[in-house]
Amino acid sequence: MVNSILFISDSHGTDYGVKSYVSLISEKHTKKVKKICYGGMPIDYFIEKVSLLDKSEKVDLTIIQIGNPDVHPRMPHKVLKHLRSKGLKFCRDSLFSIPPTLNLSYLLRFPFFLFRLLLIRFYQEYYNSINEIQSKLAIIIRDLERISKKIIIVPLFKINSFVYGDYHNKNVDMVNSFLSNNYPDYFLTSANLNYEIYKKQFNLDGFHFNDRFHYKLSEELITLMKRV
Repeated sequence: MVNSILFISDSHGTDYGVKSYVSLISEKHTKKVKKICYGGMPIDYFIEKVSLLDKSEKVDLTIIQIGNPDVHPRMPHKVLKHLRSKGLKFCRDSLFSIPPTLNLSYLLRFPFFLFRLLLIRFYQEYYNSINEIQSKLAIIIRDLERISKKIIIVPLFKINSFVYGDYHNKNVDMVNSFLSNNYPDYFLTSANLNYEIYKKQFNLDGFHFNDRFHYKLSEELITLMKRV
C-alpha cells in the first residue's frame, strides 16, 4: 500500500487550465503527498529540488514526468535579451506562449505566439541538448532511487506538430526511447499514452491536455498505486 507519494512534474502536473492528474490523485490519496510541480522549468531545476529533499525521509512511490521544457524549442535568448535592451522589460519567454484555455491573456499573447512560431521554424534553441537531457534525467532518477521504494516514469508528451513543427516530437521520441530502454521497470506504457490517442485531447494551445486526458491518466496511475 502507498502511504506516501512524491510527484515531480512540469506544467502537465499543475492545474494549468485543468485539474491535473496530480491534483486528481492527491484528492483521493488522503495520506502523505509531496509535490515538486512547476511549469516551464528545465531539468536542472528539479535536480536541485530533489537534492534538497531529506534523504532520511523515504517515500513509498515517486511519480515523475519532466523534460518537456527541455525538448521544446524555447524563445531564442538573444532575441529576448535584445528586446529587453530596447526597454521592453516585459518580454519574457512566457509572453510568447499562449495559455491552454481561451481568455483575455490568450488573445493578447496570440500575436507574440505567432512571432515565436515563425522564429523557431528557422532557429531552435534549447535549455539542454538531448545528451544533456538524458544524463540529467539519469542523475535525478539515481537520486530518487535512494529515497523512493518505487518509481513510475510518465513519458514525455508530444505536442501538435501542425502548430509547432516536428522538433519537439522528434526529441520526445529520443528521450522516451532512452527512458524505456534504461528504466523498463519504471517506464509507464499504456494505450492512453499513445500519441495517436492523446493527440485528440489537446487543449487550445496544442501543448497541454484537457480534463478527459488527466482523468484517464489519474485513474490508470491510481490502479498502479494499488499494486505497490
